[in-house]
Amino acid sequence: MLNLTLLGLSEEQLHWACVVFTESMLRAQVPLHLTLPTTPITEPQEIKTGWSTETVVRVVIVVVATLGMLKVLLWYYRRRPQTEDTSTGTQQPSEPETQESAQPVE
Repeated sequence: MLNLTLLGLSEEQLHWACVVFTESMLRAQVPLHLTLPTTPITEPQEIKTGWSTETVVRVVIVVVATLGMLKVLLWYYRRRPQTEDTSTGTQQPSEPETQESAQPVE
């Protein structure tokens, strides 16, 4: 037997049953025992819309961690050599080498 508690009952609901059919043939039938609640049902509690302490702490941790990572990346970017070619990863000289012919001055 299945038990079910409803907020309100009508006369026809007292005769409900759970049934199983296979190709239009009744295979199983279980009567339902419907009752009304014994204690009055209270209305649901209002949902709090404010920020909890846990949420504030999590947001602060995420912001501090993100700013820390950005600071480390900025420090690393400024520390690396400025002549590094970012597309190939090789270093290029900052000034082109010129060969001057050495001639004695008389």
